[in-house]
Amino acid sequence: MKFTLSELSTLIRLVEKEETELHRQIDSDDEDISDSAADLSIHVGKIAGKLKDFYESEWSEGSNHPPYDEVIKL
Repeated sequence: MKFTLSELSTLIRLVEKEETELHRQIDSDDEDISDSAADLSIHVGKIAGKLKDFYESEWSEGSNHPPYDEVIKL
């Protein structure tokens, strides 16, 4: 399966939002929610890393897409 840079940008932003939500849940007073979020956060973090690597390997100057660091700021 091949993703376009636009599709990868969308996936990266979605995963970034999920990571933010999981970190919020980790701070929960409910231990079950916190533990579950912490476990899931590990997997989501690995996915984020893979998406970053893939985006950077596909991205090039002049591709009409921002570099990775700008994608996660959008």
